[in-house]
Amino acid sequence: MKFAIITLTLAMVGGVLAAGDPTLLPNTTYELLQGWEKGRKFWFYTFNVTQLPDSVTTPPAVAPTVPIYKFVREASDDYHNTTQASVIDFIPGDVGYSDLWQVVKVVVPANLPVVTSYDSLAMLVANKTVTLVETQTYVNCPVVGANSTLGNPDDAVFTGGYYKGFNASWFDFGPNPNGNMTAPLYHVLTPTVVPITDSVPGDSDYTAFWNIFIYNASTSTTNFTSVSQIPNPTYAKVIANCPIVKIDAAVATTTPTPTPTSSSAAALLPSGLLTITVMMILGMTLNF
Repeated sequence: MKFAIITLTLAMVGGVLAAGDPTLLPNTTYELLQGWEKGRKFWFYTFNVTQLPDSVTTPPAVAPTVPIYKFVREASDDYHNTTQASVIDFIPGDVGYSDLWQVVKVVVPANLPVVTSYDSLAMLVANKTVTLVETQTYVNCPVVGANSTLGNPDDAVFTGGYYKGFNASWFDFGPNPNGNMTAPLYHVLTPTVVPITDSVPGDSDYTAFWNIFIYNASTSTTNFTSVSQIPNPTYAKVIANCPIVKIDAAVATTTPTPTPTSSSAAALLPSGLLTITVMMILGMTLNF
């Protein structure tokens, strides 16, 4: 079993994640992490983490989204049947970035030159050269460094498109089940970290976009493998993209091997520090 609990890996400029140039995004190997659902093991990846404002008191039912533009000849065409690579206008570090993209079809005429930025697209829309058709399809496509890899490369398609005239790269996990909906994921601090959820792929309420809760069990001897074992968790006010890609068929009969973390992350911290602790546990990109 392999875990990756690391400090935040950010392309930093003046202490802020670098925006505006996808070539500055770090090249990362995203390893599979293990969690639990009703006594069964599952494996997942962690990508972008969005911090919510302090004013948020209730976990949002929907995740933030941004548009991804897919170029087609007819409005009725499948969005996979495109005339060119997709265009996006957000990457990690940009205000408003999200791994969850709402598909917008761009209906284009024949022989249209390749469009490589949203600004160029907006001009074509303004002069009525192309037409936009908004869909209710939301795809999970975390934007990453051009040489990034997955622990299991077969878990998603590595592809890309254009961002402000640059080439950008992302993993395409396909449509997110339940569109832009969220679900709870619990991090039990034991003092190691045990990720636990109550919904996995195939369940009617599964989604890859999770409201993260923390439960401090640093002095407990319980082997946590189910949500039913977690009383009164604390909402961390973050949404994380953690697609589950593999689930054990049977309930485990062995003692859980949780995700390790530092002793400092084992304590339930005040609001601001709790958020930082969650980011260290997730070990991925923070987006404000």
